[in-house]
Amino acid sequence: MKKFVVPEHEAGERLDAWLAQQDADRSRTAFQKLIKEGGVLVNGKPAKPHYAVKDGDTVELPSAARKKAASKAASLPAVKVVDETPDYLVIEKPSGLLVHPAPSQKTATLVDFLVKHAPSIKKVGDAKERPGIVHRLDREASGLMVVAKTKVMFEHLKKQFQAHDIAKEYLALVYGKVVKDFDVIRTAIGRKKGRGRMSARTKAQEGDKDAVSHYDVLERFPQATLVKVRTETGRMHQVRVHMKSIGHPLVGDALYGTPKQETTSLRGVRLFLHAAALGFTDLEGKRRAYRSDLPEDLHAVIEALRSRHAK
Repeated sequence: MKKFVVPEHEAGERLDAWLAQQDADRSRTAFQKLIKEGGVLVNGKPAKPHYAVKDGDTVELPSAARKKAASKAASLPAVKVVDETPDYLVIEKPSGLLVHPAPSQKTATLVDFLVKHAPSIKKVGDAKERPGIVHRLDREASGLMVVAKTKVMFEHLKKQFQAHDIAKEYLALVYGKVVKDFDVIRTAIGRKKGRGRMSARTKAQEGDKDAVSHYDVLERFPQATLVKVRTETGRMHQVRVHMKSIGHPLVGDALYGTPKQETTSLRGVRLFLHAAALGFTDLEGKRRAYRSDLPEDLHAVIEALRSRHAK
């Protein structure tokens, strides 16, 4: 950590300009960014942009690790806490937020939020990079997740997931008109070569896992259908893969959708997948149930479709 003391004859200069004179390895612009991220301390507190240094000020430049943490904190989207007990957290993950760190990703993750919100979560779980995490949502998906705050709750939730006792319900907008009002998709899911894709198999191959999804049509539009999907199992990309397997990939799905199905009215929509309901049993044996409305961006898509359909 570098530490500087402002002499009397340099008082009154803007902090970013003053720092650029002290450290020739970084530009004034770089220091402006670092200050905005909370990475510069003046007299022990994060400096504000446009701060003018004063005689005797102690200015500190944190270590690389601390600067990285400050940058992550600054870029962390808002995460809504729906419910919290000493044993668990129920949160709404926003679209665009990774659940846990990945080797190729350097942006903030849900784990960064969790550790800041409840530091004791660091010691919970099977892997240090996924503290408290018992299930995941795709990066572009949004909605409800439960996170364990204690080791006992972690094991309790993990057993419920393994026994398929966790209730999970999603809202998805898929391309085309789904003919059946409701149905069950029972096709195994396995990994497909390249780009982290999964595939639904009518004939199971080695390494494939059983997967079951129940869907109900909620609303039909000329170009798309809004469905509710309840999953019995929790396979990677299950809702996306299963709906594609019956000819109806999700709107906004760059991995499993196709350009032929994209329409002008739905172009630019993010992955339309929202975890709308979640149910599990707590440590006292009481069933807990939570619901989450469509976020504003997805709700606006549905309202626009309704408006066009009504004309």
